[in-house]
Amino acid sequence: MAKKGEDQQPVVEVNLDEELPKLSNKNADYVYRLRKFLKENGVSDARETEMLKELIPAILKDQAAGKPANTVYGSPSVLATRLINAPKSKGKQQPFWIETTDLAFSFLAIFSIIYGVLALIPRTKNSGGAGGLLSLALMAFFAALFFTYYQRWADMDKKQRPNGFLLLLGTFAFIVLASMFTTWLTRINTPITANMPWYAQFITAVVAYGIHYWMKKKFNLRNMFQAADAPQK
Repeated sequence: MAKKGEDQQPVVEVNLDEELPKLSNKNADYVYRLRKFLKENGVSDARETEMLKELIPAILKDQAAGKPANTVYGSPSVLATRLINAPKSKGKQQPFWIETTDLAFSFLAIFSIIYGVLALIPRTKNSGGAGGLLSLALMAFFAALFFTYYQRWADMDKKQRPNGFLLLLGTFAFIVLASMFTTWLTRINTPITANMPWYAQFITAVVAYGIHYWMKKKFNLRNMFQAADAPQK
């Protein structure tokens, strides 16, 4: 429960195993009773951990100032009730290129599965298409680039948004050009441009999704259709 004015500080990963022993005996007992109330009210271990990662640094800061937790937050049962009933925060907005890269690997996995399935269909095996690794990677990156930008555009104040019609028109034109370019790339006979067999498509999908999953956990990224918190003023 960071106080107003502190939420603009950089987000630092909190290690509870290191922070909890720093509590005074009085505050340690307070946290123990708080966790007990949370458990009794059915709070999951994962959610409790997230609550404590936000709460413990604030308690330690108040502790250094000589303010015990019970005088700042009230009784453990009161704080537990407030934490349980607090609205869940939206996903935090991450740096543009991190979100774009994560989405690119997500789209690459999706495109690879689609082209892998198409490669197994007899009528489409010899029909060409943008099934090369480089083509798929470029398609995924372009899709992620525009999707991330659109999310940022939707998060903007309506008065500050660029013209939506021009954005849509520009996106459509770019998609057409990118599709023509990626299709042309498959005509170049190299390992990264030629159409891949179905099994290579599925291997690519697995690897791409693995990287996407790792980035999601590493950077605590929001879901594809989850709005970000409004930028701090």
